[in-house]
Amino acid sequence: MKGVIVQVGEPKSIALFNNGRIGAVPTPADCRVGMVIDVSYNRRKFIFLGVFIFFALLGVLLSARFLCFSSTGYVQITYGQQANKTVSLELSYNYFECVISAKPLNTFSVAPIMDMRIKGKSINDAYRTILETLDSSETLRSQNYITVRVAQDNLEKARKIEQGLALLADKSGNYNNRSITFELYTLELYQKAEPGASALPQEEQHGSPWYGEHRSGRRN
Repeated sequence: MKGVIVQVGEPKSIALFNNGRIGAVPTPADCRVGMVIDVSYNRRKFIFLGVFIFFALLGVLLSARFLCFSSTGYVQITYGQQANKTVSLELSYNYFECVISAKPLNTFSVAPIMDMRIKGKSINDAYRTILETLDSSETLRSQNYITVRVAQDNLEKARKIEQGLALLADKSGNYNNRSITFELYTLELYQKAEPGASALPQEEQHGSPWYGEHRSGRRN
């Protein structure tokens, strides 16, 4: 950018820039009114501003990626009792409590969930879809036991998820004769458990003040 000196001063002079703006610039050697100068420091300002905007946008994108695509907890749903051929799957969810992945935990669970479209859904919507899909199976319809494990380090949020899922089950007439058990875990101790296990070793159940918290009952 170029400018024209309109007032000479020390240590700065006033210049009229070719974009129509007036500003102060360091007084060049042999400065005089009407002298044409290159205003290189303005370019540095634009470069700095551009770098700042770039890193600000990068920070926003990284934060959004972390919040949307990083797992903050798990919901494990086991349909049936361990003595039978149970279907067990694990949902991981993000900060916004939306499903980011669904993983079968045994070979019997692969086929029932292959056609489910639950990624990106809220935990409640995914839970409803899973139970409706499993309940439509002739093989699984006779199963009377459902175990739901919620794993998250924030107990308040874990209980909120549990209450939402329990409310869905209460409103559904399909589960009036089924026993639905809810269990709360910390992430650390949940990850130590074997996938689909009915319970963890007794000595581990006392490793957290709320780990392995059970809420169960037959829906009547």
